[in-house]
Amino acid sequence: MVQFDDARGYGQTAAEESFYTSNICPQLLALNQKGWLTLEEMCTEFARDYEVVWIYTGPIYGENKVPFAEDRKIPKPIAFYKIVVSPGENDQVDVLAFRMPHKAIPRNVDVSEYLVSIRDIEDETGLDFLHELPDDVENLLETTVWDLWPDLPN
Repeated sequence: MVQFDDARGYGQTAAEESFYTSNICPQLLALNQKGWLTLEEMCTEFARDYEVVWIYTGPIYGENKVPFAEDRKIPKPIAFYKIVVSPGENDQVDVLAFRMPHKAIPRNVDVSEYLVSIRDIEDETGLDFLHELPDDVENLLETTVWDLWPDLPN
């Protein structure tokens, strides 16, 4: 789910590839162009401020999958997640995890309302995000709800 504007920074081909079905998921317009866009723009700022960030993003489906639209087989997500990882100082790793419900969310929402632990997202998705880290580091990073990173001066 790479944002078109971010993909475009890698050229026209990358921008066009952001529309492949492997990069998209059905999302309400009242989320996609509002609260989710606010979060995407914040992640772009993190990339500018912190120089190196990895972002994991995707849908979360409930146990009882319902179609996104009538007469369609594509399931409707109940929420979406973003996990932002950056190398911190002194060989540390800094992380943030967000979970936004799949509903209308205002454009300039305080995204800190949607901070969760990585473990919360793992429990809902069945994915294991930081499994390559030593277990003690992984456990700390995944079970803590971290504060938003500060904006850094350019």
